[in-house]
Amino acid sequence: MVVACAGAADSATVLSLVVAAHQTGGRVICIIGSACELIQSIESLGHNSRYVEFVTGDVNTLLMSDYREADFVLIDCNLNNCEGILQRARMMGENVSVLGYNALCMDSWRCQSFNAHLLPIGEGLLVTSNKTAKKGGNLGVSGKKSKWIVKVDKCTGEEHVFRI
Repeated sequence: MVVACAGAADSATVLSLVVAAHQTGGRVICIIGSACELIQSIESLGHNSRYVEFVTGDVNTLLMSDYREADFVLIDCNLNNCEGILQRARMMGENVSVLGYNALCMDSWRCQSFNAHLLPIGEGLLVTSNKTAKKGGNLGVSGKKSKWIVKVDKCTGEEHVFRI
């Protein structure tokens, strides 16, 4: 799992990936832009930073060279040229899942340009579908078109998102 951050790593986001990686036997790589942000990220994660491999550098270069085999990529939409990064991440392979967080800062027309769904979760979650992936693949999914449904709990105000 690879997460690309615009600034210092968000501890809640990275820790949720650490938990998922622990369950799947994977690893978490966090791409940070500078050494200053790296120090802030390590401090915010505390002792949990030992479960994350931090890398500083250009997101585009690192994704297309060192982490080309990643099966899950999470991109901060506050990054410069996040649309280009999302496009390149989708081209990494058939089985890659690419998501963008902090996506409400993007205009909806920019999401349509690369076949993505903008969900109103947190500051916006962008879910992309890979056009190169086979319909159904080996996941047992039928070829029917699915849709997203958002329901808001009237008492608590919680948003529940379902894919049907």
